[in-house]
Amino acid sequence: MQGLNEAFSIGLPGAYSRKDVPAKPGKIPRPETARNWPHLTPIADQLMPYKDIEVGLLIGANCM
Repeated sequence: MQGLNEAFSIGLPGAYSRKDVPAKPGKIPRPETARNWPHLTPIADQLMPYKDIEVGLLIGANCM
């Protein structure tokens, strides 16, 4: 896995696929939400703008 602005990759453990990804739009981080939290304001402009799109990759809290 590689970040959008990163030059190096990070290996991930085994992955699984599903036909449908159980993701809720309200859980997608948005720039305007980050601006409401002082500790997240520095990264607010680095978050991609929210668009009504289908979730294609879901990384759980157990793979930080």
